[in-house]
Amino acid sequence: MIESARKTERPHRALYSLVQYCPDLSRLEVANVGVVVFCAELNYLDVRMSRNHTRISQMFGRGQRDLQRL
Repeated sequence: MIESARKTERPHRALYSLVQYCPDLSRLEVANVGVVVFCAELNYLDVRMSRNHTRISQMFGRGQRDLQRL
């Protein structure tokens, strides 16, 4: 029964935005660290962030980071 209800539900428009970390603004290299999703029709807003800084360490090394910007 749940499966048939999903088939009749219409799609909703939503907006999303990537959350990016850029350690050096002069180089403009970024790593995606999260996503924000918003759907006004469903009154839905959600934010998902990376649970660790592994990707940032892989891309930019393990040097000093501005933790306020993470």
